[in-house]
Amino acid sequence: MIDDPLGDLDRLEGRLMDLVDLGRGMCVGGYDSVPETLYLPEAKLVPLSDHVLWGGSWTCSFFYVVLSGTGRAMFIDYGHAFLPHMHLRSDDSGFESMRFVEHHLKELRRDWGVSSVDLVVPTHIHDDHVCGIPHLQRHYGTRCFALAEVAQVLAEPNAWASTPCTLSKPIRIDRVLQDGDRFEWEQLIFDVFHAPGQTEFHSVLAADIDGQRVAFTGDNYFLDEVLRDGQVTVEPNQTTVLRNSFQLRMHRRCVKVMRRIEPELICPGHREVYTRDRDALDTYADFVARKERVFGSLVAEPHDQFIDLFWARLVPYVSLVEPGGELTYTLRLRNNLERQAALAARLLPAGATGGRGKPLGEEVLGDA
Repeated sequence: MIDDPLGDLDRLEGRLMDLVDLGRGMCVGGYDSVPETLYLPEAKLVPLSDHVLWGGSWTCSFFYVVLSGTGRAMFIDYGHAFLPHMHLRSDDSGFESMRFVEHHLKELRRDWGVSSVDLVVPTHIHDDHVCGIPHLQRHYGTRCFALAEVAQVLAEPNAWASTPCTLSKPIRIDRVLQDGDRFEWEQLIFDVFHAPGQTEFHSVLAADIDGQRVAFTGDNYFLDEVLRDGQVTVEPNQTTVLRNSFQLRMHRRCVKVMRRIEPELICPGHREVYTRDRDALDTYADFVARKERVFGSLVAEPHDQFIDLFWARLVPYVSLVEPGGELTYTLRLRNNLERQAALAARLLPAGATGGRGKPLGEEVLGDA
């Protein structure tokens, strides 16, 4: 007979951690360069202001909590708490080794008076930032608002699985937001902007909270040490991942969004929280301009036609269809030619390459 189940669970957890501590200092599972115990530390939220909490610098993918003062909380992202929980081995056939465990919620209830996780808003689609949202929806009834470009991928991840780091679990979207939309939550006004930076499917959220303009920038805006003229300085940059879909104009748009927001506090998806320096946005804009010049020197014009890996995309990318069933595909095309153009497409029979090589015993069709 267990008379004190919650107390017994706490005692069991402590004894299990004593067992884990036997391995302290051992290198584990692909993290040979990190000689530390690879288990989740005690969660500890960091207050950034009276109504904004940060998950802490050890959190794998940062998330933020906006407090209402009435027991309700709004999350910006909610993903992996700890880097080893999202490890992938080279022999993995899928993402089964990625593991989400609930984190920080006990502390929110105990220390911050949170009785309801009312709303979560993902900044972008990447699994390390959103893998906890289905858990919140299933166990706490949390609503999810998302920018349209983000929402379409989260709601139907298989359809968009051609872009990396999509979470395989669909996420219910309770409100789809458009670029430039405003929404109110607990008397706070939030602005949402399409900011296609690290991925095309990315937003930046901004609000005036506790007397300062706060920007939740996801994986777009980071500070790095730069060696310039023999001196090490810290400068902002815009992350670039070609496989996440990239056109030069996308990062120009990110600069425009950051200038429009003019944040005083920048809350990114990794590394550290930043207080904006006066010249930082100019340096950020200069970095994007230099990036455009460098890319432009590597490819012919029009540059985006040679940079954009997803100028043609077939949706859905992965589908399950019963025998005899029907499936409708949508071909999404982007014209990067900087002029009006007529584009045509056709399907090739199974086995045809449409190119130079041909499968054994198959006739090669002309170039598509």
